[in-house]
Amino acid sequence: MVASGDSVRIERAGLEGFGSAELIVALERVERGEAVLAADAVESVAGLLGHASKAVRRRAAGALATTVDERDAQSRQPVDRDVRTAALAELRRRLDDAAADRRWGAAFALGTAAHTDARVVAAALDALADSDG
Repeated sequence: MVASGDSVRIERAGLEGFGSAELIVALERVERGEAVLAADAVESVAGLLGHASKAVRRRAAGALATTVDERDAQSRQPVDRDVRTAALAELRRRLDDAAADRRWGAAFALGTAAHTDARVVAAALDALADSDG
């Protein structure tokens, strides 16, 4: 994490050495709007949609949802437009991921942030139809 004035930015390098508990804390800060993702962290956080820990997967989806959600943006730290665009593209790419948990996480994040379309609904339905969905 990098602090600059009133803003806190989560960078990829800061996430690399974290265990599950530290990941959850950092991702929760993004989800609550207390921190933002740096551009270099978007792909890493999207990769956490497939983490072994369900709690980490859920927090990653929440952090990405907050990053792409343009509603009520005044109540949290501002997200750079390029980061928002990159996160949205990464989530849309993950809708086609081979792993069901990553598809579900992407669909959950996009749906939570009101970026729902036919692909999001299809990925969510596929995950719900899965034996452990």
